[in-house]
Amino acid sequence: MMRKVALGVPAVALTAALAFTMAGCGGGAEEQKKASNDTATTQPAEEPKAEETPEPAVEAKTGVDYPSYSLEPTDGWKPGTRSMNEKYEECEFTLGDDTFAFIDIRTFKTEPMTEAEARMGSKKDGTIDEVDVNGITWVRHTASNGTVNLFTKAPSGMTVGVVIGSKVDWNDALPMIENIVLK
Repeated sequence: MMRKVALGVPAVALTAALAFTMAGCGGGAEEQKKASNDTATTQPAEEPKAEETPEPAVEAKTGVDYPSYSLEPTDGWKPGTRSMNEKYEECEFTLGDDTFAFIDIRTFKTEPMTEAEARMGSKKDGTIDEVDVNGITWVRHTASNGTVNLFTKAPSGMTVGVVIGSKVDWNDALPMIENIVLK
């Protein structure tokens, strides 16, 4: 009678070790089989199966669906990198084939105004105001190079931040901002 035992040692190595031990003790496997008139056949060891990792639930087909926000891109925008961990949820979209024309969306644990003021830095670069998009009030920081940062508080308690790259016009970015659903 054979029992399967999971010890973290491959079955082949365990079987070989047992056979070697039996042979070293004066009892060969064949002799034992003949003596007991056992007709059991040797079964090949099962190969360990790789764990299947399902697709992350945070990724939609073309957009993202994170715990704090979701977004489906509008015409002309392509999804880029996406990541999520215990600290933040992040994704990037590019306009056409220009990798420098981008929108980057990320969550923060700090308040929207704190994030906007941090973008100004000690030199107080740029301006801060508020803008309303589809009933959501965003704190907007516009840097001297044209980069726009938007921050708002999601119902999840996280601050959602959007960086609109300097090569993206506000009118091109606005449909994407309008598509953001806060959670």
